Amino acid sequence: MSNKTKKLSGKILASYALYQFAFDSMWMLNNYFLLFFYTDVIKIPAAAATVIFLIARVWDTINDPMMGVIVDKTRSKEGKSRFWLKRLSVPCGVFVSLCYICPSWATPGRIFWAGVVYILLGMAQTAVGIPTASLQISITQDRSERVRLQQTVAIPSAVSNALIPAVTMPFVRSFGENRMMVGFFVLAVMIGILVTVSSLIIYHNTKGLDPDTSKGIISTTEDKSGQNADKSIGAFQLIKSAAQNKYCILVVLICLMYMLLSGIVGSSLVFYARYNMKNEGLMSIYSIGTVIGMLLGIATMRVLARRFGNATTIRIGAILFIVSSIPRILFGDGHLMMFAVCMVVLGSGSSYIVNMLHQCKLDAATYGQLQGDNNPSVVISLYTFAQKFGQAVSSVIASGLLALFHYTGGQEPTPAVLKLFYAESVLFPAVVALAVLFVSFILSRMEKELVNKLL
Repeated sequence: MSNKTKKLSGKILASYALYQFAFDSMWMLNNYFLLFFYTDVIKIPAAAATVIFLIARVWDTINDPMMGVIVDKTRSKEGKSRFWLKRLSVPCGVFVSLCYICPSWATPGRIFWAGVVYILLGMAQTAVGIPTASLQISITQDRSERVRLQQTVAIPSAVSNALIPAVTMPFVRSFGENRMMVGFFVLAVMIGILVTVSSLIIYHNTKGLDPDTSKGIISTTEDKSGQNADKSIGAFQLIKSAAQNKYCILVVLICLMYMLLSGIVGSSLVFYARYNMKNEGLMSIYSIGTVIGMLLGIATMRVLARRFGNATTIRIGAILFIVSSIPRILFGDGHLMMFAVCMVVLGSGSSYIVNMLHQCKLDAATYGQLQGDNNPSVVISLYTFAQKFGQAVSSVIASGLLALFHYTGGQEPTPAVLKLFYAESVLFPAVVALAVLFVSFILSRMEKELVNKLL
């Protein structure tokens, strides 16, 4: 059976499921607790931590596309993706662990250690994440099977999203209030081992599915005899062609918008629950409701993708986001049952957008290949950069707006600040969802063209 219609084995599905759980656990640990670890455990200034995060994101603008080029130009009998999985899985796991331990140096030394290790972790994550995503293009070209794979990995992803925030602090504090670094380090080592093992399992279970590139990159350009010609493509041309891939640009744009949405809502929700609604219990309802919605979305996304396509399923997700906002705008969040239902609807919409974006990312790489561009890893690297950049910008916007509206922690917010929290938590998701709806409509038209070319 050719890779064009290859049905993925249970072994591969399980490998990617374990990998997704490991990497999402690593991401959640960093997203929720690394800043706390810096400021409250190893005692470095919050301003220094902010600078570390900003430098890391600036470096990503170079690092992610650079890794995409490196993967696409790799020459190896193991395949261009598996080559890097074999060699960088262990370093990635090691740097996860090192992020949560620090020598007893003076403050400048601790800042230097934290910055260097965090940036190296980001590089290792990119060096493993991009090849792993690129490998999905090689192991099957069947778009339905790709959705099946995404449906499989979405479940452990949802589990890690619920598990890590819930268990981390109780686990860390079990080591004692004065030994929190030990607790963080032990947890990070466990996650680091899981990251390494899961990546190597993918390397082992995809043997023979990543094409041999040892004789050079094969271009899709045909010579005068009609045969594909060997052609080594320059790094600049690989990046330029990816930037000119209209399909890729639309996917990256939707990804940026969604990351801004999730980042700003996530940053403001605790303030909105505490000060606007006077009910921090909304956070628990939000978490439970969205997870239930995500699971419902996971269960139904393959059916929708088969019926309507990947991009149109994103549109359905955007519509659900808007629908979940309407009762909140009209009636507020005072009725807890209605709020819970809205969160389930929102979670389903989020699930469709996130999971189908991954499929559209692979479609963008396929679209580029049909246009004669042999740069799937570079296309994927632009998507991963959009994820990181959107996350970073959302943090800057959220903190910048607090400063702009003169919010002071521990004091009762002014009416203007309360309106800000409401806008960020209720109005902003609906506005961004409208923009996603519009862009995904254009993308769905391009998807129809892609499907026709693949038939």
